[in-house]
Amino acid sequence: MLSYSNFNRIEFWKEFLPYFHICDTDYLHCDPLYFSNATLDEVKERMKHEGYLSIDPVNWGMDIEQLASGVKKLYNNNINPIYVTIYDEYWLLFQKLHSLISSIIGNYKHRLRIWVWYIDPTKEQHGFSIHREYQLVDTIGELPKSISLWIPLTDATTLNSCMFVVPANRDPKYLKQTAKEYTFKYEDIRALPIKAGGILGWNHSILHWGSRSSNRSNQPRISISAEFQSLDSDFVDRFHSSYDANLTFNQRLNIIELNKIEFGQR
Repeated sequence: MLSYSNFNRIEFWKEFLPYFHICDTDYLHCDPLYFSNATLDEVKERMKHEGYLSIDPVNWGMDIEQLASGVKKLYNNNINPIYVTIYDEYWLLFQKLHSLISSIIGNYKHRLRIWVWYIDPTKEQHGFSIHREYQLVDTIGELPKSISLWIPLTDATTLNSCMFVVPANRDPKYLKQTAKEYTFKYEDIRALPIKAGGILGWNHSILHWGSRSSNRSNQPRISISAEFQSLDSDFVDRFHSSYDANLTFNQRLNIIELNKIEFGQR
């Protein structure tokens, strides 16, 4: 039986998923993914008016199925999937998106709010219920100051809990976020199914949620997300780092514990 005390030992994690890296600075050095100007222009226009982005699967230069299998092994061993962020590969995903992030919010820091999901359709599990990330208001027609990026490691479908959003320009309470009631029209809800290796993102003001899965799905929804904030804005807390920081093993453990508290309350 696995013991929680083992989680503080780097040797345990090296043996648990031996094909992954841990705090390998050479491995973490990478060039950002390339996005065409046309793609970036389309992304920025959608972010300005609808508050979210969706990009079809890209060539990560990494084995996305293997990343999904790492999450699955933790889940099958009753370990919170967030512990895969012990490994460099999961941090590298977001480092590779540097050019995309900076094109939207300029110079930024990684807020180190990072989470990993294994939505099990056999148990009809679901993602987080409807929410906004924070009580921040991004003006429609302008680029945001903070974003979340969400990467599916398996196909996210309407049967295994894809994301849903209310586009900013379809949300009557978008600029009045202290209102607790939701007054959007149901027909304005937008489902965001996406293939493994694609990219979703949204600003921290729009309503979004993960739907309940169905036992008719033949695969789980496995995904990972992280948050980023422009240096040209007031940080909501002190929990952040430069995007390419080489975090130590113990720092990663501390971040995992902080995120378990943060997201356990959502």
